[in-house]
Amino acid sequence: MVGQPAFETAFRILATTRRWPRKVKFQDLTPSSSSAVRNTNGQVAATTDLSVRFTGCPIDGDRQIDHRRVQSILKRIGKERPEDHLNCGACGYASCRDKAIAVTRGLAEPEMCMPHMKRLAEQRVDRIIETSPNGIVILDQRLQILNMNPAFRRFFKCSDATCGQSISCLMDPEPFERLVAEQLEQLELTLEHKNYGLVCHEILYPLPGERQYVGIFVNVTRSQSHERELTRLKAQTVMQAHELLEQQIRMAETIASCLGENTAKSQALLDQLVQLADGEQDAKASDSPKNGPRSAHVGLGKTYGPQRSHTGGGRFGN
Repeated sequence: MVGQPAFETAFRILATTRRWPRKVKFQDLTPSSSSAVRNTNGQVAATTDLSVRFTGCPIDGDRQIDHRRVQSILKRIGKERPEDHLNCGACGYASCRDKAIAVTRGLAEPEMCMPHMKRLAEQRVDRIIETSPNGIVILDQRLQILNMNPAFRRFFKCSDATCGQSISCLMDPEPFERLVAEQLEQLELTLEHKNYGLVCHEILYPLPGERQYVGIFVNVTRSQSHERELTRLKAQTVMQAHELLEQQIRMAETIASCLGENTAKSQALLDQLVQLADGEQDAKASDSPKNGPRSAHVGLGKTYGPQRSHTGGGRFGN
């Protein structure tokens, strides 16, 4: 069984070798019993020679090379010109051309080129920043503008000529000054920039180890306007509800007043009718004794009339 030092030595050799061998036999990594010196615990001593040697094989060899495909692959990974060939060996091949030849033979992938992948990653990041709908600005330790994306230029109506100037020429630098003075990891706030008719949700943070500061500005003007309009509509609705309630109260009071007035008039009219009725009864009651004797006298006259006529009748006596 191979001990850990043997594997560490083998992998260190492989890591420092520019070209990987096609085949590595397991027994090559195992120290022979004659050369290995073991201690009493059965472990290989540190002084044991575990070095391994590899023989390189030329990548072009005797096989025919399709130079057109090789050139196409070099162009794909940004190595079209000879001065672009770094020959760093990070891919495991001695040169960029050998790596391209290996790709044509299916022994390697274009993505194995580390400088090419690093450049692609940087291009993607740059493209993301350039196409971001949010404004992004980078400041140095003196709060001078180093770089900004198109969205930031559009928000604050500036150009690349503003680079090198202080951020105070565009906005109040107080949030950035607070970020620097208090050494905050992140500062998040929402501010209104009246000069630009803009309301932004701002995220400010320092770049670790760079002594630079990044500001991300999210345009929330439309949402803030909608929120303000909604608040205004709510206030207006509440005010109209109060006015309607007061109007209903006044109407109820008016109706109650009219009903009370009509009720009072009806009561007064009823009282007058009652008084008239009572007056007529009193008048009838007061007139009843006079009418009684007059009727009796008339009756007597009718009864004794003939006697008076008979007594005083001179026509028969004379």
